[in-house]
Amino acid sequence: MSSGEYEELNALYNYTNGLVEGYANLQENLTGGELAAQIKSNIEQQQGNISNTQSKIEAKDKELQRKMQRSVMQQREIEYKKKLINTRNRMLELSQEKNIYKTKVIYTLLATVVALVLILLGSYVMFSK
Repeated sequence: MSSGEYEELNALYNYTNGLVEGYANLQENLTGGELAAQIKSNIEQQQGNISNTQSKIEAKDKELQRKMQRSVMQQREIEYKKKLINTRNRMLELSQEKNIYKTKVIYTLLATVVALVLILLGSYVMFSK
């Protein structure tokens, strides 16, 4: 709730209390019923205004609570997705490391085979003369 709504509610409350006190004083001092009825209707109107303002404040409070719960749920989702992304990044790094290792093994084997072929070819050329 905003401070403006509280101030408005407080002003209405003070105004209503002033009307009640004025009504009580007028009943003691005056015998005429018309003025008292007018003040009574003003008081009832102000009480209705206070009631409306209070219901608006309660509705706003419920809306803010819903938004807060939604925000908390979204924060949890974001944290979960961050953890999931970090896990998948690590899995990708491990996969790339395994691929690099396998590539090195394949190149080493290929170099060994080429070296053996060259040795065999060299020995064939030397012994065939």
